[in-house]
Amino acid sequence: MKKLFALLLAVLLLTMTLVACDNGKQTPDETTASAATEQPTTEEPQTEAPTVPPVTEEPTTEEATEGNPEESTLNELGLPFEIFDVPVGYANGKPLRGYNASGYFCYDEELNCLWADGDDNMMVVTNDTMEAGTLTATFLSVPGYINDNGIIFGLEDSEEYEFWEFGPAYYFLFISDAQHLYLAKAGFNGEAWTELKVTEAPVSDYTHGETNITITVEFDGQGTIKCYANGELLIDYFDSDPIKGNRYGVRCEVFGVEYYNIQATHE
Repeated sequence: MKKLFALLLAVLLLTMTLVACDNGKQTPDETTASAATEQPTTEEPQTEAPTVPPVTEEPTTEEATEGNPEESTLNELGLPFEIFDVPVGYANGKPLRGYNASGYFCYDEELNCLWADGDDNMMVVTNDTMEAGTLTATFLSVPGYINDNGIIFGLEDSEEYEFWEFGPAYYFLFISDAQHLYLAKAGFNGEAWTELKVTEAPVSDYTHGETNITITVEFDGQGTIKCYANGELLIDYFDSDPIKGNRYGVRCEVFGVEYYNIQATHE
């Protein structure tokens, strides 16, 4: 009898265990472990600051320069060419300044003259203008060099500041290589050279490279032009198609020419 009772109790316990398994019941530990394995992982949001490129140069602390640096080289005409004083030149008592449109003139302190240091030299005055008046200069040529030396006037304003004969138009009064007094236009109507008047005979009492000579021009800006050599009127000319520029200066063909006492007198 006791054996039968024990057998029935065992069967009952086994049945209860099977029922629990069928209902899917698990122990608390097993449930937590399963939930932990099945729950998807989530990444924490990025909190790191964005990368800033390192500073490789110190900030500039220098004060900004005023104006355009190129403006420091501009002369009275607002163009970027070198200017120099001409102590041997005066306009109504005012010392002149000039720039080299071609070749190279400089001031020789020892000789106290404007000296040509090259070929095809032309200096244009920058701090004075003259639409009409009188321009005169005394010069000495280099011995042994036959060349054209003289003065320019009526020069047109232009943005071109380096030129010889193709450029802005101007008058050129000079002693020619044959020692005649010669009046011409340069750069007029697109032509390099236009002859206006030449004396028939050489200038008296003058020899290239041996004696000084003074040439003078009087002009009214309307075409009347009178030309002198050593004070003697040698050319009286009227230009029916005049150049009406107001710049002036000097021009010579070879190195070593010396200019003294450049004078401009306005009407």
